[in-house]
Amino acid sequence: VDAQEILNNARSAASDLNKAGVKSFEMIQTTHDISVYDPNAPSTFSTDGEIKTWYAAPTRWRIESQQTSSVSANLPSFKHITVADGAAQYDYAPSENTVTIQPADSNSFPSPSVLSLDFLQQDMSNCYEPKVVGQEKIAGRDAYKVSMGIAKCRSAAAPELNGPHTIWLDKKTFFMLKSEIRALGSDTITSVMEATS
Repeated sequence: VDAQEILNNARSAASDLNKAGVKSFEMIQTTHDISVYDPNAPSTFSTDGEIKTWYAAPTRWRIESQQTSSVSANLPSFKHITVADGAAQYDYAPSENTVTIQPADSNSFPSPSVLSLDFLQQDMSNCYEPKVVGQEKIAGRDAYKVSMGIAKCRSAAAPELNGPHTIWLDKKTFFMLKSEIRALGSDTITSVMEATS
């Protein structure tokens, strides 16, 4: 199976769920990120999170996200809820007790949280050398395991994201079910996002 073809299918699915044959879905994802400026030193802080997504249509969906940081152990965890009911989109920040309401927009579904659209839209051919390295089950679904290799387009602001990157893409929908980045010159995982159901 050609890695570039898989990534093209994932990009297409991320831009139009109907093209991927997806009418609705529910997904739960966990995230874990650490800052690693020196692979031989302990991380300076970490962030754990969970994202729950319900999707019924381009203007009917709900996303609940929660994050806890090791730096802010004495502070409440960050929570955010966004709901689109077809007529409007509601963004609720419980910690601030605020709601922002805007008209419904069929392009407003924040695909990056589900499909990592921001990553899939990067210039893969210049920044990575993707290779299919296997197949695994993630959240009970068959997935292609694609090694992107080490980033050739390096980030100075987030050096912990420059190491080897591996992604797992659902064989049927091409959703990104798992993403894992390791530190350069180390086996330390600096960022992982994984669908759990």
